Amino acid sequence: MLGLSMAIGASAAMQSIVVTKTDGSKVEITITDATKIKFAGGNITFGDQSFPRSEVSMWSYSANTGVSSVKVDASRLFTQAGSELTFKVNANVMVFAVDGRLVIADPTVQAGSVVSLGNLANGVYIIKVNSASYKIVKK
Repeated sequence: MLGLSMAIGASAAMQSIVVTKTDGSKVEITITDATKIKFAGGNITFGDQSFPRSEVSMWSYSANTGVSSVKVDASRLFTQAGSELTFKVNANVMVFAVDGRLVIADPTVQAGSVVSLGNLANGVYIIKVNSASYKIVKK
């Protein structure tokens, strides 16, 4: 089983993560300089709080980071095979690194088109497709 971990630092623009569970409840987690987000063993862990991935519908940041929220299932919009994303809809696509940097922008992706992540380092990215944002992992 592949595990993934990323560290995020606290800043004036990012104070907490709000986890929205599939039952609609929300949990707010304060971000510190030591906060890590981990994806391992079917769980998502934010700092010292862990949730089964199947129970997390999205998470968002309490302040504007360029990504307002993250959804888990994007299968109706695109599929991922390795480092390629194949789109099922026409879309405005933006890919962000977890630190908020825009790393890919393509406002004219057509249904059936492929966007390659081949030039990006392995890791977690947030992809914004039209008005929704999703977590993807490039391996």
